[in-house]
Amino acid sequence: MLGTSSVAPAEGAPLAEGFPISEASRIAADDDRVFYSAGPALLAVPVGGGEATTLFEGEAWSTLGHALAVDETRVWFQAAPQLRWAAKNGAGSVEVTESERLQGLALDDSHVYWLDDRLYRMTQAGGDRTLLSGAPSSRRITGSDVLVDDGCVYWIEGERVRKTAR
Repeated sequence: MLGTSSVAPAEGAPLAEGFPISEASRIAADDDRVFYSAGPALLAVPVGGGEATTLFEGEAWSTLGHALAVDETRVWFQAAPQLRWAAKNGAGSVEVTESERLQGLALDDSHVYWLDDRLYRMTQAGGDRTLLSGAPSSRRITGSDVLVDDGCVYWIEGERVRKTAR
């Protein structure tokens, strides 16, 4: 474990201290907790401040990837070369699929979407991934974010916003 501390944050104050915040790269939240990556670790801290909990800790040489997404019970993230999820209750993490260059991540009620040179979709229960955009012979998608609404998936590709049906 990286360490713990208890803090009651004031306006603009840190929610938790004692962690390598200089290595923090991504953040996501639900109604109860803020989740963030710091070096090889995925951490959670109550939104009102308090003790941070380590949900996942990778190898010391690794860092977590470029995206976090939160559903009711899990936090989805990249721990290269894998797309993974960690249980919010700290019960462990699961490898979902290989993902060397994950750059964007989004969830709907039943699927996870991500950019990894191409745009992919997979059921949250696992299984085969489906290519939504970027045929293997086409140029790589170099965007950095994915967004899902009721009917479409959106992503940034170069200087354009693209969309496709879910």
